Amino acid sequence: EADRDKAAAYQTLYEVLTTLCRLLAPMIPFTVEEMYENLVRSVQPDAPVSVHLTDYPVSDPAKVDADLNRDMAAVLAAVGVGRAARNKASVKVRQPLPTAYIWARDRSVLEAVERMQDQLLDELNVKQLQPIDDPSEYATYGIRPNFALLGPKYGKQLNDIRQALTALDPADVARTLRSDGTVAVQINGQTVELLPEEVLVDVSEREGFNVAEDGDLLVALDVTLTLELIAEGLARDFVRGVQDARKSAGLQIEDTISLVFADGSEIESAIQAHSEYIRAETLARSFAAGNVASEAHTDTVKVGDSTLQIGISRIGSLLDDR
Repeated sequence: EADRDKAAAYQTLYEVLTTLCRLLAPMIPFTVEEMYENLVRSVQPDAPVSVHLTDYPVSDPAKVDADLNRDMAAVLAAVGVGRAARNKASVKVRQPLPTAYIWARDRSVLEAVERMQDQLLDELNVKQLQPIDDPSEYATYGIRPNFALLGPKYGKQLNDIRQALTALDPADVARTLRSDGTVAVQINGQTVELLPEEVLVDVSEREGFNVAEDGDLLVALDVTLTLELIAEGLARDFVRGVQDARKSAGLQIEDTISLVFADGSEIESAIQAHSEYIRAETLARSFAAGNVASEAHTDTVKVGDSTLQIGISRIGSLLDDR
């Protein structure tokens, strides 16, 4: 789609590349000269005839959006934790999930993630975001001393360490070990620093959820799949297969196609339910079940646990529509 987001992305890329030309000019003069000719001179004939005749870039602190940087840092952290939860679930990234529940000790982090939740949901392929106040609803912890390591190291103090650990909040201990690397306990007026390998942490996840956390940030993914979500995941799989087939057929990214898939498949209903999405993603101007062999290029795509025969033919280009 030729929308504002795409235009902004192109403009940002252009700004980065043309600035890099000037930044790198003293180091790789001939390479950036060719880049400059292609990027600048080809569209701005009145621009300086060489990148080496332009001013060297100067930092402009006024263009730095500190609030946006903080928000993006929070979102990236949440995405990283969410991906770890997805990996534990052994669910394909193309399979949508219903809800991501997020907890952060720092309220400003949670607010930042909520402001930019569209980016988070897109990265994790989740339908909705739900902030939570109590992470223990989704994950509970138990801690116990690693006697094999602590016994030889602390001897008679081992029982005191066990009692000191029992008095601590297990969730706080688990997060402290992950963020700080050690946890402190008081033994007879002395502070003892216990290492991560010296404290065993047991995690119990709520049934139907996969949980991951990093320091003071926790993401719990609801991995319950409805028939609608499964169908959407199959449609995304199908799109991936068609895109691979387009490459095999030697098609250009802007080429429009006719797309046929073998009828009678057990996943036909899922494909038909998401036909508009499939058309848009694959640039299919016609899309139907039928005789695959009638198309110029045939292929077999894997969709979920099934395989499906498809046929594609080039019928035009997006460039022809402009």
